[in-house]
Amino acid sequence: MRVHQRGDSTAGNFTESLLEMVNGKVKENRNGFIADLTIPFEEHITVNYTVWFPNADNVTISGINTLVTLQENSSFYEVVIKAAKQNDNFTFHATESVPNRHSVTSINGIESVIGPDRVYWFLYKLDTYPDLNNTPAVSYLLETGVDDTIVSDGDNYLFWLTHH
Repeated sequence: MRVHQRGDSTAGNFTESLLEMVNGKVKENRNGFIADLTIPFEEHITVNYTVWFPNADNVTISGINTLVTLQENSSFYEVVIKAAKQNDNFTFHATESVPNRHSVTSINGIESVIGPDRVYWFLYKLDTYPDLNNTPAVSYLLETGVDDTIVSDGDNYLFWLTHH
C-alpha cells in the first residue's frame, strides 16, 4: 500500500481513509490523501488427484487419492508439489528436461522404467472420479505436461504407471 499525504490528517480522517482503501477505492479524499491499494483476492479451487500403480503381481492395480486445494490458474505440477507436502504417500521425483519443464519420473518411490519394458507415469484428466474397475480410455490421456496443464475446480486427475 502506498499513501501520499498532501495535508495533515486527524485520527478520524485516517480511519475513514483506511475504510475507503479496504473497499478497494483509489481516490483522493477531502484531506488530500491519495491512496493506491491493491487487495489480492485469490480464488481457491479443489482438485482430485489419484495415483494408480501395479501391485506386486504386475497384473492388478492399486490406487491412492487426495484432494488438493490451491489457487486458480495453478499447474498440475503445483498439485503434485502440494499433495507431497500434505501426504507422504504422494512423494515424487521429477526431472527438469528444459528450464521450468518437469517430467515426473517416480511417485511414492515407484519409478518409470525406460527401456524394453517402457512403463511410464501417464497423466489423465477424467470426467469423474477414477474407477479401478473401469480403466480410462486413451482419449483421456493428456498431451500437455505437468507444467502446461492448468487445473480447474472439481477436476479429476489420474497419474497411472502403465505401458502405452
